[in-house]
Amino acid sequence: LGYLRPDWRNITELRYGSGPLDLAGMMYRAIGLAGDGSAWLAGDDGDIERVTGDGRLERVPEKIRRQLAGTHPFSVLPASDGSLWIGERKGLYRIDRAGRLQSWLMDAPADAPPGDTVLRVREARDGSIWLLANGGVQQRDGQGHVLHTIPVAQNQTIDEMVLDGDGVPWAIVDKQIVRIDVAANRFE
Repeated sequence: LGYLRPDWRNITELRYGSGPLDLAGMMYRAIGLAGDGSAWLAGDDGDIERVTGDGRLERVPEKIRRQLAGTHPFSVLPASDGSLWIGERKGLYRIDRAGRLQSWLMDAPADAPPGDTVLRVREARDGSIWLLANGGVQQRDGQGHVLHTIPVAQNQTIDEMVLDGDGVPWAIVDKQIVRIDVAANRFE
């Protein structure tokens, strides 16, 4: 993995290995850019690492790494409040600023994301968190409480989701770009 630093004349190269300056993961599926210029990487088996703006490598605490062992992240979001959201095959995780891990998994249906895999996690300007799962989209507050869930029909596929400048969510459903009407709880 190469990282082009803000002073672009200096390049940081990170490689997989067992040393303190090496990447822990062999396979990374998600990268999330933070407002401070750092990049968060989420790899298979709970390897969550941060590359700082000056090219240093930082890892989540070992306790959290052990709790995330066996996960397969597809999305990582460093939120503006300092928390880190991770979408993966079994659900959704949040690491708060104090280093506490919360989870909302498929085996807890009351708060579970729609579907069995969280593919994307996005933050709206109001600080709410939107997730795209293969069963629909969901909006949560910054603490993880469910605000809205808009499911897709069983025969529909949902491939991507973005938030426009006004915070309105849009998605690709059955190869069509649609707006999500939260008040009506449907795709338009």
